[in-house]
Amino acid sequence: MRSFLDLFRASSDRRTRAKTTKLIPEAEGLESRKLLARTSIVANWSGIFANPTGVDGPISGVGTSAVQFGTPLAPNTSPSSVSFVGQSFPTPIRVRNHHQNSGVQVGQFTVANTQLTTPALSGINLVLTISANVGQRSVSVPIQLDETPNDGSGAGADTIRLVGKPIIRLIRGFAVQIVGFGIPNPGGRPTLSRELTLDEGATTTVTLIGKLIRR
Repeated sequence: MRSFLDLFRASSDRRTRAKTTKLIPEAEGLESRKLLARTSIVANWSGIFANPTGVDGPISGVGTSAVQFGTPLAPNTSPSSVSFVGQSFPTPIRVRNHHQNSGVQVGQFTVANTQLTTPALSGINLVLTISANVGQRSVSVPIQLDETPNDGSGAGADTIRLVGKPIIRLIRGFAVQIVGFGIPNPGGRPTLSRELTLDEGATTTVTLIGKLIRR
């Protein structure tokens, strides 16, 4: 059984270390549950938001796990926000249409979509960290925000998209690739999706899902 100490073992091969944040196009499927059972890693995920882009209005909480942004159209209301709460690793999750395969829960991603005077943010990075008492590793997950103009009618849903499929290396031979959101289905497994669309005035929480892969 591999020790968790290998999670943070330094490598003399720079090309191997560079794979931590490499973006690759594949990984539509999730990992076999047998592969997940072979890992001996026990750790915790956490995340903070950094490097906002397209900022047009007030923003607070950058560098923390919860960011608020924009000027609300209606007085005495909260701005739009995104937040993240990490999950323990490994916590499996089954998703619709993947049958015998499962993913790993990275954490809970919450979005509050308030009607704003103008689109206030076009993108931000979620910096994920997996850690244990012997150390930690991080990877940046780019997030795109497509906000629609608001006219007070409540129309115009906004969309959150994951950009790329970042990889964070665990022990030698294993890594986690961030693959999507788990969109809830009433009474059933969530649907794996690269984007999340939310009506004005709504708040929702979805699971950020990773895929265990061999590296």
